[in-house]
Parts: sequence; C-alpha cells; structure tokens
Amino acid sequence: MPELDLSEIEDKNLPEKKLRSGAIYLTIWKNKKQINNDKVAYYYTVTLERRYKKDGEWKASNVYRVNDLPKAMMLLDKAYEFMVLEKSRKEMAEEINRT
Repeated sequence: MPELDLSEIEDKNLPEKKLRSGAIYLTIWKNKKQINNDKVAYYYTVTLERRYKKDGEWKASNVYRVNDLPKAMMLLDKAYEFMVLEKSRKEMAEEINRT
C-alpha cells in the first residue's frame, strides 16, 4: 500500500463544512492569506449550487428556481451563523491563551 503524502493534503483547500437542503448544496471554505512573512490571515468563502440529474449524469448549476430560494436562504443563514460563531470561538481561545 503506498504511503499517504500529508503535505499534499495540507496544501489543498478542503471544505470546512458542507450543508445540504434537498437539491441545494452549500460549502464553506476556509482560506489562508499570507499578510507578512510572519503573519497569516484566515477567512471564509461560500459556494452555493443546485444539483440535478440530466441524462443520467449529475450536474451543478448556480441558477435557482422559486422553490429553491427558501432552502438557499436557510443554508446561507446557517453558514453565516457557523462563520460568526467559529470566529468568536477562535478569538476567545486566543484571548485565553494570551493570559
């Protein structure tokens, strides 16, 4: 069995969280940005898509039907809540570590 190279996985931007409601899928991504040589900043981005099957193959679209909108809104609310709470949790942990 070949060994797994963890450095390749660490360099990839894996999803932080995935949410789904029916055919609507939301993915939260944690991104890293180098500010200075010694500082790194993290921020979140979100992708939202509607998945459907056409000719036996799964497709993704960023076009939504009227019945998709409440599901998209609910997922976006949950994503916002996750990102705000996660940021608060990390800020609190940093403050505790400073004391």
